[in-house]
This record gives sequence, structure tokens and C-alpha cells, in this order.
Amino acid sequence: MSAIALRDVRFAWPGGQFALSVPEWEVPSGALAVVHGPSGCGKSTLLGLLGGELVGQGSVVVDDQALQELSDAARRAWRIRRVGLVFQDFPLVGHLDVEENVLLPLRLDPRLRVDREARERARALLADLDLAAFTRRRPAQLSQGERQRVAFARALITGPALVLADEPTAGLDPERRDRAMDLLERIRQEHGLTVVVVTHDPAVVARSAHQLDLGAAS
Repeated sequence: MSAIALRDVRFAWPGGQFALSVPEWEVPSGALAVVHGPSGCGKSTLLGLLGGELVGQGSVVVDDQALQELSDAARRAWRIRRVGLVFQDFPLVGHLDVEENVLLPLRLDPRLRVDREARERARALLADLDLAAFTRRRPAQLSQGERQRVAFARALITGPALVLADEPTAGLDPERRDRAMDLLERIRQEHGLTVVVVTHDPAVVARSAHQLDLGAAS
């Protein structure tokens, strides 16, 4: 079963500036997939298409949902509930404590609730990532690795089917890179997720049998 199926996908920014072309790509459900290629080849654009933030030509089917068939509002609601996002540098909101940072995606959709059950789910995720004692700390009080784990918990709070990670190991030394990828792999396996990682790092590319080289695709 495919978690992602792309067919004849093209995207260009206003003015006709080329951004992306993918004739075909499939990712099995529960797999780790890696997107790589030189700067400017469209890696971040592809994540935007997979997450429903952008719409281009062709067919983008994610988690059995044809994204091009949804309205803007429906795509946004789908993205909040079904997609977890992990950004480069793991940005957190400085004035919120760890638990509130994890709960933040639930506050982006009025149909989702930050109730007792949601807080228990956030605390369970934090405990699973060895952060149970950090729920009331602010991001400035955390190490880089701790912020990274909080960002992973935040990506999982809505129970997504897909996690999109944009350069999650950029700027890390090899030891920290390997720890970050080991953690992402453990999360993928334990939660039954499909994970797509954008990277420039050959060591990260080598971890996956499901690769898309946008330098070659374009």
C-alpha cells in the first residue's frame, strides 16, 4: 500500500519560474523516504505539495487523499490533523513551556481541542522521549537535543499518518546527526508512520531504500 503516490507533478512559481517536476514517485506506507538534490531543485517545494500547502499540476495522493481535489480550507484542516512537520533547527515558541509547545498544533484548528486527554497525550509523548521532567521548562532552558525531541513530540501530537522533516540534521556533527536519525527511525517504527526527510547529507540518504533525487528528476 502506498502512503504517497505522485503522477506527472509539476509546479512553477508565478511568472513561470521553474520549481519542480516529478513524473512519478511512490512511497510505501510506514517507510522512511529521502528527498535529495542540489539547492534550488525543489526539495522544499515538494514538501509543500506533500503537506498540502502548495498545489501544482498533476496528481498528489497522500494517505489515500487526492490533495488537488480539496479546497484550501479542507487541505489546511487535513494537514493539521494528518501531517506532522519537523523543521530545520527545531524552532519552538520561546514564551511557551515544553508542554504548550507540543500542544500548539491543536490550537491551529478550532475543531481540535486542548483538553485533559490532549494534555495526557502530550505528556505521554514527552515521557516516551525522556522529557517527562521538562514539561514546564522554556525552550531557552533546553539543550539542542532536548529541543529536537520536543519538536518531534509536537509533530506527533495530532496522531499524523505522515511526518515531513525538512533538513532535520543540518548543522549537526556526525554523532548528533546519527542520534537524530536513530530517534526519528524509532518514532517511525513505534508509531507506524511514513516519514519523508529532505536532506543534503549522503549519510542520511543512505539510510533509505526509497529515494527521490530531484537533481536527476528535474
